[in-house]
Amino acid sequence: SLMNLNYVFDNGIALDSITGYSYTKFHNTPHNSGGGAFSTNARSRGEFFSQWSQELRFTSPSGGDFEWMGGVYWQDISLQAWSDAYRSNTRNPLRFTRTQDDSTWVSAFATITYNINEQFSLDVGARYTDVKKDGIGQNRVGEYYVRDEIEAGGDGRIYRLPYGADATGGNGARRAEWQRFLTEEP
Repeated sequence: SLMNLNYVFDNGIALDSITGYSYTKFHNTPHNSGGGAFSTNARSRGEFFSQWSQELRFTSPSGGDFEWMGGVYWQDISLQAWSDAYRSNTRNPLRFTRTQDDSTWVSAFATITYNINEQFSLDVGARYTDVKKDGIGQNRVGEYYVRDEIEAGGDGRIYRLPYGADATGGNGARRAEWQRFLTEEP
């Protein structure tokens, strides 16, 4: 949404006010493989975004030897986004991604023009901006707990799998790593 208001004072100075607002909400949770006692491929993605902005600008009448413009600007942004995936196998574990960004922008600006003649002018301007941002980014990988099944020769204990463990055998080094993991105390 945008609202633009203009007003010209009796002395010819113009005031412009521009207000903006934006809001987006997105959430998607398809469950596209399902089945079993555990959620095997549930996914969740989403984003909430909002933004407010306001600019006030004063402008002198044009056509004189000197023309000027000055104003202030403010903007506030809030973003929250996430992506989750729940997969019940050791090669693609649980994953959680969270992002949050809150920022505020404040600016002051001005410009002066000296019209030397109809062909030449000299412009001088400046802008000051102060930005404050708070951001959080989190990436987490879940861990699996497995049971050393008695039917398969185990003792029935429950073990926590570290990230990246390959319980499928794989090459000799991975198989040795898995066997070492199962023999360690939980």
